[in-house]
Amino acid sequence: MKHWVPALVMVAATAWAAAAASHGANDEATAHEVVMASALGPSSDSLHLSIVQVFFPGLSERVGCRMQVIARNDSHTHISMRALVNTFDDDKAAVDAWLVPTGDLKPGEEVMRIYSCHTAHEAVVSEASPYGWPQVCFIDGKEMSPCPLTLRVVSSLEPPLVSKEGGGKKEGH
Repeated sequence: MKHWVPALVMVAATAWAAAAASHGANDEATAHEVVMASALGPSSDSLHLSIVQVFFPGLSERVGCRMQVIARNDSHTHISMRALVNTFDDDKAAVDAWLVPTGDLKPGEEVMRIYSCHTAHEAVVSEASPYGWPQVCFIDGKEMSPCPLTLRVVSSLEPPLVSKEGGGKKEGH
């Protein structure tokens, strides 16, 4: 019986993330969304990130906490990029950080990454990463710097703020 509970939680989280990614999230799911344009301004080509924190019951925090990131290509071209995602606790202290790679995504394709985590309250997508969005990405196999993609982020954590710095300080804090 112990084995199906974590699987059920992960399936529920995956379903919530899929619903949030397709804009089906409602107020009860407490999804937060932010749209971030690149330095070149808004673009019709975009990448959609869904960030969901999942807890497995009956396990310690480090063993039972997972951060699920789904990247979906909402453009009409092949996209490959990375996004630096930082998380923070209630006291605004840095908790975790991941440089999330998408791999080569065809139009409409998505990829899911799962990371171990500590309990977090906020998710932040950093604009300061020299190896990720918005500094660089690949469109149809060609390196673009700055990256012209618009990044749309939906998160189960507090509003996914944008940070111009790579570390613990965020805009507005």
